[in-house]
Amino acid sequence: MSLASDYAAVVRSVIDHIEDQWGALTGALVQIDDGGRTVVELVEDFRTVNAELAKAVAHIEHAYDDIERVQARLHSVVRALASYLSAIGFPTSSGLTGDRPAPHRLDVDGVVRRQQRLPPPVTPNTGAKTHGVWVKSDGTSGTAISGEDDGVAVVAHYLKQVFSGQLSIETHVEMKVAAGLRATFDETGRTEHVTILLNHRPCPGRRGCAVYLPKILPVGCTVTVYGTNGYYRRFRGEHR
Repeated sequence: MSLASDYAAVVRSVIDHIEDQWGALTGALVQIDDGGRTVVELVEDFRTVNAELAKAVAHIEHAYDDIERVQARLHSVVRALASYLSAIGFPTSSGLTGDRPAPHRLDVDGVVRRQQRLPPPVTPNTGAKTHGVWVKSDGTSGTAISGEDDGVAVVAHYLKQVFSGQLSIETHVEMKVAAGLRATFDETGRTEHVTILLNHRPCPGRRGCAVYLPKILPVGCTVTVYGTNGYYRRFRGEHR
């Protein structure tokens, strides 16, 4: 066996090990996401205002982001190793060698600027409309307003697949945007990431948007919501 083939065997074993660890990290992401969702739902269901719980949710989100960053670095390492193997005449294939586009993230200043363009924050139970500005990962953007429009039927269509009763959230901005991502996915198979800025916040409770938005959103898609009073949450799709 040549020295080059010895090197290639070692590098391939490293790639295999990284792929194993990638799988473990993905499992950790699922556990973190489930734990975070449980905490958030407890807070929302019982209307608990607790600074320590809010910090816990923030720490969970940061942990998720940290693992995603580690995965991105591992992805880069595998691509570099695969390129090296090809250069010495031992090409290899790996599920981690393709492109891995990062979800679009708005900087804090961008969030503030866009929120300042929205109407004043909604006062609950006044009948005021919720206004939203959304930005997709490809840079396209638009606006949405709560209430009856063509998007309501799309939301209702997808909600019927996950709940047989009446939810009364079909007219909400974040649900319309999520349903739009779902419709695109159903038509093209393409996953997307979108950030929404609201002059309100997603409705809580067991029948609220915070529970049902992920249920109609495809796996691989995310909807990040910035709302009033510092509200922030990233929803990850659960529909398969």
